[in-house]
Amino acid sequence: MLLPVFKNSKEVKTFLSYGDAGDAWCFQMVKEFVDMCGLSVDNLEDLDINELNEWLETELGSFQQGYEDYIDNQL
Repeated sequence: MLLPVFKNSKEVKTFLSYGDAGDAWCFQMVKEFVDMCGLSVDNLEDLDINELNEWLETELGSFQQGYEDYIDNQL
């Protein structure tokens, strides 16, 4: 799974406004992060882009590890 690497809040706003039909998981994760920060799509000036990118990477890593653990236990 490829993660977007956001460069600024405008990219995040575009991503959330128009969505990405190819990656519903990432869309939900970005939306959750924005919600956790107490922000809205219309007000992302205070969004820490580096923190968002790092959080997405960490969450994806956790998801992948859980999947690998599940597969290993099935064999």
